[in-house]
Amino acid sequence: RQDVLGGLNDVATAERLLGELAALPDAMTAGILRGWMAAERGRHVAALPRARADFRRQSRFWKHALPPAAPPPPVEPSRNVMPETT
Repeated sequence: RQDVLGGLNDVATAERLLGELAALPDAMTAGILRGWMAAERGRHVAALPRARADFRRQSRFWKHALPPAAPPPPVEPSRNVMPETT
């Protein structure tokens, strides 16, 4: 489930950006942001086992979606196209 992985990426990005800020306007803003990140991280981590199980149940489209590959063309003997110099 792509939304679980995307949510975890959003939290990781928000944490990195928050760490790059020199200073937040106030401690309350920082607390709200950190609380949101912790809640989101927990929600998405809790959803990982189900998302993994859903993924494992999916058919592997790459195993049967393409027609068989054609055999390679025959290789011709190489010919020297450059005249020999004496």
